[in-house]
Amino acid sequence: MTRSANLRLLTSKTTSQPIGAPSPTIPFRYQFKTNELLLDLKYCLDNFAKPLLEVFKRTAEFVDQAVGSGTVDVSVLKSYIKSQRFCCRIFYSLNFMELPEFFEDHMDEWMIEFK
Repeated sequence: MTRSANLRLLTSKTTSQPIGAPSPTIPFRYQFKTNELLLDLKYCLDNFAKPLLEVFKRTAEFVDQAVGSGTVDVSVLKSYIKSQRFCCRIFYSLNFMELPEFFEDHMDEWMIEFK
């Protein structure tokens, strides 16, 4: 799979597929570590890691607001939690081979939501 194909796979899954769809980053979980795969991973990380973190943090804010409001719409909260789960699955896949520098540099921003 080419770098552009991996990026298209990430983009199309996160924008057009329902939450709970198969992981868009499967190539990074179930292939042997090769230079070509690492180049694909780097390309995806360079274009996708920062927006993924932003979506994760923003969704966490929505969850906090929904829970803190006192009147929780269960269906809305459920969709936020599904979104967070999907972000976590992508995070896991992008970290499967090794811990990329971006995630290492922003680990506190990711882990604060798990406290």
